[in-house]
This record gives sequence, structure tokens and C-alpha cells, in this order.
Amino acid sequence: MLAVGSQVMGYVEPLQSVNEAIVRSLEYGLAVGSISNAMLSRLMNIVCAFWSGKHLSLVKSTVDDTLRLMAFHSTLVWILILHTLPLYRTVLLSHDR
Repeated sequence: MLAVGSQVMGYVEPLQSVNEAIVRSLEYGLAVGSISNAMLSRLMNIVCAFWSGKHLSLVKSTVDDTLRLMAFHSTLVWILILHTLPLYRTVLLSHDR
């Protein structure tokens, strides 16, 4: 709920302020053992970081770590990996310029 609600907040507030709600969502997902929700929150964190103008090398390292974590966990997370790859390609292309 918090992860999806934070995305709605992004229409009203700057993306930098939305990141706090996403980080809380990640922490709650890990606390209750919901890896898929935690990874969803982490993916949303990456998207917000990219579009809010964070340095691309930071975004790239976060995507690398997230893909590694997602590959390590259950097969349900593979859906999130498929959603992460297009953003990762964009980060790599933008980073190389």
C-alpha cells in the first residue's frame, strides 16, 4: 500500500520527497518478510532516483545491486527484473554519453 501510495504522491509532491515513503515501504517489506514487495519498493526507488536527477553512476550501482538481489530471490521477482531492464538500458546509454 505504501509503495503504490508513494507513486500517487509523486503527482503532487516532488519526487525527492516521495523517496522517503518508498524507503519506508522497503523497510516494512523486509521487516514482514515480503521480498516481492521490498523489491517492488526498491524498483520504485530506482525509477524516482533516475527521474529526479540523481547522478547516473549512483543509479547504475543501485540497479546493479537490485538486479543481483532480485536474481537471488524467488521466481516471482523475475517479473520485476523484466520491468527493471528497460530502465537499466536507459541508464547505461545515458551514462556512457
